[in-house]
Formats: sequence, structure tokens, C-alpha cells
Amino acid sequence: MKPIRSMVAVMAGALLALVLTGCGPTGGTITLVNESSYLLKSPTISLGDGNEDQLVPGGSMKSIVDKDVAGARVKFSMDGGGDGKVTISRSGSWFLGTWSSSLISVQNGDSVVVTVRNKTE
Repeated sequence: MKPIRSMVAVMAGALLALVLTGCGPTGGTITLVNESSYLLKSPTISLGDGNEDQLVPGGSMKSIVDKDVAGARVKFSMDGGGDGKVTISRSGSWFLGTWSSSLISVQNGDSVVVTVRNKTE
């Protein structure tokens, strides 16, 4: 009788662990915040519905996804390029006046914020 109780306890514990790990939060949000004095053109977040014509100074845009994502990107353009004008809180690169982030991972309810600020001398 003792081995059966032990086996039932182990199976109940394993079932509880599966239920708890499967019920956690998934997905998350990516937010692009423009704290600079420049207009960001064609800002996009490659997940959810993050797509605008422009992002004015002081503006922000958010994209929400309900499942874990390992390869989202944020992009925007600036007139005359922005490499010497702004700093960005995430890693990325400029090419022909368009900034593109490195791949961003969003999982377990994460909230990722990409902030654009004026470059200080």
C-alpha cells in the first residue's frame, strides 16, 4: 500500500508543476518613446499593431503581443539621419537615415521600452 501512495503523491506533484508552469504570463509589450525634439518618421514595432505615420516629440506608441516572441524589431527614420542627433536606449544600427533595433525578446509578460533622446554634448 505504501508504494502506491508514494506513486500517487509523485504523480500529483508532477501534475501540479505542469499546471503552474503552463499558467504563467506569456507575451508582453514593446513601447517606443520619443523624448527627443525630433520627429520620428514611419515608426514600426514588428509585432502586434505597432505602426504609425510619425511619432512627434513627447509621443509614444505601444505594441502588445499575447505570446512569447524572440525576434521583434523597432524601426524609425529621421530626416538627415539621426546618428549624431539622438541616443537610443537599446542597441541597434543606422542605415540611410533609418534606425533598426537588434532583435528584442518579449516573454513572460515583459515590458520593453525603447527611448529616443537628444544627444548631449
